[in-house]
Amino acid sequence: MRRVGWHCRASTLFKAMILSLIGFQPAIGAATLWDNIVPNTSIALPDRPKWLSYATADRFPTLRFNQPVQIVFPPEEDNARMFVVEKIGRIVVISNRDKPEPITFLNLGIKVYNYSESGLLSLAFHPNYKNNGRLFIYYVAREWNGTGWDFFNRLSELSVDPEDPNSALPDSEKIIINQPDKHYEHNGGGMLFGPDGYLYLSIGDEGEFYDILGNGQKLDKNLFAGMLRIDVDKRQGNPLPNPHVASSDHYAIPSDNPYVNLREFQGIELAPGKVRTEFYAIGLRNPWRFCFDPLNGKLYSGDTGDHTREEINEIVLGGNYGWPKREGSLPGPQSHAVYDADHGFVDPIAEYGREDGNDIAGMLVYRGSQFPELDGSILFSDYFGGWLGKAVIVEGQSLDIEWLAWDGHIADIALDPVDGHIVMADMSEGRIKFLTPPSSSKLSGLPPTLADTGAFLDVKNFVLHPSWVPYEINVPFWSDHAIKSRWISLPGKSRAMRYKENEAWAFPGGTIFMKHFDLETRRGDPSTKKRLETRFLIYTVFGSYYGITYRWNEAQDNAILVPPEGLKEAISIEEDGVERLQEWHYPSAHDCLVCHNGGPDFKASGRFGRYALGFNTAQLNREISFEGKVFNQLQAMDEAGKLNPPLNKSTHQLPRLAAPDNEKASLSYRVRSYLASNCEACHESVSSRSRLHWNATFEVTTPETKIVDVKPYNHMGIPDGRLIHRFDPSKSILLERIRRNGLERMPPLGSTEIDEQAVNLIQRWITEDLSKPQSFTDWVRVYFRAVTDPDSIASLDSDGDNISNFLEFLTQTDPTDPDDFYKMKIDRHEKTVQIHVATISNTYSEIQWTATPGDHQSWKTLEVPENTHFYPASSSLRTIDVSKINLGSAFFRVRLREL
Repeated sequence: MRRVGWHCRASTLFKAMILSLIGFQPAIGAATLWDNIVPNTSIALPDRPKWLSYATADRFPTLRFNQPVQIVFPPEEDNARMFVVEKIGRIVVISNRDKPEPITFLNLGIKVYNYSESGLLSLAFHPNYKNNGRLFIYYVAREWNGTGWDFFNRLSELSVDPEDPNSALPDSEKIIINQPDKHYEHNGGGMLFGPDGYLYLSIGDEGEFYDILGNGQKLDKNLFAGMLRIDVDKRQGNPLPNPHVASSDHYAIPSDNPYVNLREFQGIELAPGKVRTEFYAIGLRNPWRFCFDPLNGKLYSGDTGDHTREEINEIVLGGNYGWPKREGSLPGPQSHAVYDADHGFVDPIAEYGREDGNDIAGMLVYRGSQFPELDGSILFSDYFGGWLGKAVIVEGQSLDIEWLAWDGHIADIALDPVDGHIVMADMSEGRIKFLTPPSSSKLSGLPPTLADTGAFLDVKNFVLHPSWVPYEINVPFWSDHAIKSRWISLPGKSRAMRYKENEAWAFPGGTIFMKHFDLETRRGDPSTKKRLETRFLIYTVFGSYYGITYRWNEAQDNAILVPPEGLKEAISIEEDGVERLQEWHYPSAHDCLVCHNGGPDFKASGRFGRYALGFNTAQLNREISFEGKVFNQLQAMDEAGKLNPPLNKSTHQLPRLAAPDNEKASLSYRVRSYLASNCEACHESVSSRSRLHWNATFEVTTPETKIVDVKPYNHMGIPDGRLIHRFDPSKSILLERIRRNGLERMPPLGSTEIDEQAVNLIQRWITEDLSKPQSFTDWVRVYFRAVTDPDSIASLDSDGDNISNFLEFLTQTDPTDPDDFYKMKIDRHEKTVQIHVATISNTYSEIQWTATPGDHQSWKTLEVPENTHFYPASSSLRTIDVSKINLGSAFFRVRLREL
């Protein structure tokens, strides 16, 4: 049952004499497919599949590290030791790869502030470390000031113990840069010596969203939001830094740094003595890791986006990468955005959006022989999305991204100079891993054709294996006019699904979902239906999900496995008598987990994460037909013992989504159902996937969605735009996103056809529903002289009908007319008892009953089909015959629930 605010709890109480006690809805009374589950033991979809081009493996299976964030190798060592930086404030060293024994090289202890994105972030050895023993660390430090903690982004130099090469001297710390920091996020964290011998340090914009601390385009403020380059050797001819609270005399500024002697920036005159000449490049939001190409010395850096674009940038001397004016190739946050094509900032050479991941992290230009096919590629990780990708360097061109493997929380990628392994630091698991091709792993191959999966007895005639149970949903996700069919296959008769009313369900390991796509090549003509693809979503016994797709051949008698990178096809269709081509996108292995990924907070798959997106209560709560019998799917699952816990109320009380073409349902009900089906995979009121905290889930009220009259992050060039403008569809950004193709299209994946039905529905919602009073204050303006009118106070009864103004607002009656108030009537005759209730548009009028009205816990929902959880399009009189329901002496009330 969706949550209801206090203002929705108004009740009207009536009494009637009826006979005995109420029960639940009657049993289905006949077997359904849910009663005769056949285990899917013959389906040949492996639990450890070769579903991507590469995989990862544990480099040191017996070792665990504490939040490893970086892997570093000292220069000029024949058998280079491996140093692992732990965010908690420790660095450990491994000398022997074959018999790894971690030794603590440095422990900073409580100096380090280890929280969220703060901690010990990087280590760099001086190019001449072999002879001078100098090393550098970058961390977020904390110091007690007598009343509280002060925090700093600190760059320090230390020395190695001359008596012990596996131990640094903590007391040798010399603070080089000590930038006061107001926020624990966006500290950057990359630090490397470049081919020029200078020390490079990437640093973020100080934290929070939208550059609210104002550092993104500042050269005379602090050391934030850019790439620094300093001379720790203080070479002759290089000047000292300008005086600043963060600087020291322990370093110099390379004389060719781009802002030395700068006097003007973006049309504003600067005082030369205040310019932060440490900057090599600016306009970066949070560059966590960067790398140099060992072939030519070019510098590449990731930059974590503000929930729109993740960037790979080629960092050039004096480059301005646009933050917060730009985010990748798009305009930045609304208050800063620059839309001009000739904006003057440096665009990324590669980028991806929230549909592909969140938080670009590790980065390496690979030059090696172990993976010749990767030579000349930028390898990178997406921390939260879990993807490992590559972008092949092509001079002067934007780079395409290819997804190689899936492994979450990879914070760093490095090349081991001893054995040539591409090694990675997994901060969450505490492991050091390495990249492996599937050919060298113990992974199982995927069935090459649909016939080989074992899912069908006869593929050509589409005869399924008996383990598949069909199911239907109330509001399908928009898929470019495709006609979709769905099945689930469980691993055994006794295995139940973990049920929750308003959250995603969880499933036993070995559960498989199948979805089939047909397309009418002549719109509206079922005889032209063509088989396009059949998809599987597999929840393995090891607690992970993966998805694969099979593309049907022209003979329509089998389907071929789509390669990991996916496919595109132009399909000839006829629409309104006109022939044209429709582009169809067969999803890649990566695409499958763009949506089926655990939801906005990327929950582990064994928990209640959003993986099987349509398999939830509000979608499944509907009637379907099987062998001439019509029954409710949820009830059938429950009676067959497939829900754990079992249902604790009838399906009449459970939420259900309303189809877009259901004219009996209110416009708001249908729009909210559409948003729940198409948007909640990313928009669940958390910010890790989507920029704005709007909530598409069905269990919240419309005000709680935070979409009506809320300013968007990107107004797309529409003045006074709102996510949903209450009075003007042309100023509604959400509507514009749905009806526009291209980079800013929503939902962002795999669709090139506009959902005109959804566009029209949302337009009607704005013009017909949202223009009506949406709040008590709006309602007061309609019926009273002013909102300050003393007669308009919510608790008053302005027309003397014993109904408060607030209850009249909820029941949509006239507070100035004593004859217009909410009515409920009970007619009791010799053999019949009928309840007459006024239903209110866009409101669920739930009839409840009790024998003891003084006991607030005793009220129960009247279990009859006429009392179904529904939000009608219009107000009307509802009649419920309770003659055959045994209640005894009963009291009744109506509980109103707003959507």
